[in-house]
Amino acid sequence: MLRDDIRLATLPGRSALYIAWTTNEYSTPRQVTQYWPTTESAADTIRFLAEAGKTLADVELHRGHPGEYSFRTGGAWSSWVRCNLTNGGRTLPDHTEVIDLPAPKVRKGIEVRYRNGRWQKCLRTGWQTV
Repeated sequence: MLRDDIRLATLPGRSALYIAWTTNEYSTPRQVTQYWPTTESAADTIRFLAEAGKTLADVELHRGHPGEYSFRTGGAWSSWVRCNLTNGGRTLPDHTEVIDLPAPKVRKGIEVRYRNGRWQKCLRTGWQTV
């Protein structure tokens, strides 16, 4: 499964709020998550979201200008909150996590390969995404 995900996150022992970007590498079966620091306080944002009945996992981020993200605090008529990276579009990630993606289990004799960020298996009809 190809995963390209942008979400709000925190890191243990750090007070900043982060934009976490997760994607699969195209040629190697690995998933990479990069954590980009923002100018927002994690504690303040979590408290603000709790007052609106939300958690960090509930937030859907929207990209704006380079280094700028925004999210809604509630429903369709709620206000938008802007979240900026520390150095705008020139911000570098503070932390990177790499996870190996194991080959999926398939019946004996079925060939599998990792291609374009996804595992595939060879069937009589051709290569199919697993």
